[in-house]
Amino acid sequence: MGDIETAPGLVRRLVVEGVGIVASGLLLVLAAIVQERFSVLAGAGMLVLALFDMVRLRRLQSSGGSWIRPAASAVAGLVLISVEPDIGTTAGIVVGSALIVGGLVSIWKSFRSPEEQWEHIVFGLVEFALAALVMLFPASTLRAVFASLGIALVIVGGAVVAMALTGRINDATRPWEAFRTWVRDQQYSPTERRDLVSNLYFVGADARKRFTRFATLLLLAAVIATFAVVADNVAVVIGAMLISPITAPLMGIAAGILLGYRRRTLLALATLVSAAVGVVALAALIGVLIPSFSLERNDLISTFATPTLIDLAVALAAGAAGGFATARKDVSNSLPGVAVSLTLVPALAAAGLLFQDGAVSFGFGALLTFVTNAVAIVLAASAAFVMTGFAPLRRIEASGQSVRLGLGLVVLIVVLVTIPLAWTVEQIIDRNDLVSGVEVEAIEWLGDNSSYEVLDVSLLKEAVEVRIAGTGDLPSVDDLVARVNEKADREVELVVKVIEQRILTSSE
Repeated sequence: MGDIETAPGLVRRLVVEGVGIVASGLLLVLAAIVQERFSVLAGAGMLVLALFDMVRLRRLQSSGGSWIRPAASAVAGLVLISVEPDIGTTAGIVVGSALIVGGLVSIWKSFRSPEEQWEHIVFGLVEFALAALVMLFPASTLRAVFASLGIALVIVGGAVVAMALTGRINDATRPWEAFRTWVRDQQYSPTERRDLVSNLYFVGADARKRFTRFATLLLLAAVIATFAVVADNVAVVIGAMLISPITAPLMGIAAGILLGYRRRTLLALATLVSAAVGVVALAALIGVLIPSFSLERNDLISTFATPTLIDLAVALAAGAAGGFATARKDVSNSLPGVAVSLTLVPALAAAGLLFQDGAVSFGFGALLTFVTNAVAIVLAASAAFVMTGFAPLRRIEASGQSVRLGLGLVVLIVVLVTIPLAWTVEQIIDRNDLVSGVEVEAIEWLGDNSSYEVLDVSLLKEAVEVRIAGTGDLPSVDDLVARVNEKADREVELVVKVIEQRILTSSE
């Protein structure tokens, strides 16, 4: 449909609604940054979004059940504005409760719409998982959720305002329609699309040749990554990342979901799983063949075995960059930089070595690092494919339910893997707080006039070790234990190592 001049009233309304969406997004981003005013800002953002949703439902003359979700969001926003001004348990319970209500609405809709049953069930499970995440880890989760949602709203609202002001909104009368028009304007020729799709899957006349090339590069990357992990050599790990081709099936999964290629999506998924199993097995075999090596005090092993939310954020950014670079030939030279940002093959190599060494729990931690990177890449690359026009909206809308179901499953997996990542972050914060707290208490325990000084405080497996050095008498260690237990609000196993110092002269 061609471009037409829109009525001034319609343009003004879309500009106002777009500015409102941007304002809501900025409030949510500020809520994630400004901790001391979190509840007020987050509550205001949720309230504005709920009001916009209610206006939309009124225009559509939706049934009473559809009003439950925005009503719950509005109530949650009002409660957040009135509770304590920090990110605490109350905020987690309030937001989590609103998400639970939304999940129940989705499950209710699954019974009323049999043709979209699985779609509603998946999105209901996503909301339930988010609710659990928010209630268990309110501080880190709410910051991440509100920041991500806020950035998305700013992008959508900005696009709506831009389209309205330039008068190129066609027949759009709603903000989402204006944003969809903006996305549709991103041009991608059918020839370019066919060429790219043919490179993402092992199909066609040269499928065997391309698969052989993929397997060879993967084998070399796995060997290099395994020896790099054993040697604890970051530079060599980067080399393995650069030659690893394992991002190709991930891009194939993202493209297959959006374009409705069910068979090709399953083929790419099977390729990814086979590659992952092969790398883990090869790394375990190399671990058996190496005469003697130790994974203790190996920084790379520690990094791969304990993924955090930072790994998820990096994978999302790298996945978006990878999707953009894959879809746009003019920036394809950025792909090596994307590869360096991802810990796919090195994490699998670490998992194989850890399983072979008997450290099963740490091995699963390394596998979690791989899964985190993989699902984040698929989700972010999907968004990049849509924004660049590689996956045209009309094709996505034609596929309809299958696309929403596929993306919903990816989002569900992302949320589920975020739970152990958030737990790891909480554990790291707790350990750091404990160590710093013990150090402060140890310094105060020695006193200003003591000849002893605290050298360092470190965390052991089952205890906290305090090393001090000096001469003379020490205060009672029981007093230090009591101070630390009171500070930590729990019993802490404390080990105090004393290094006696003495001054030597030349005559001695």
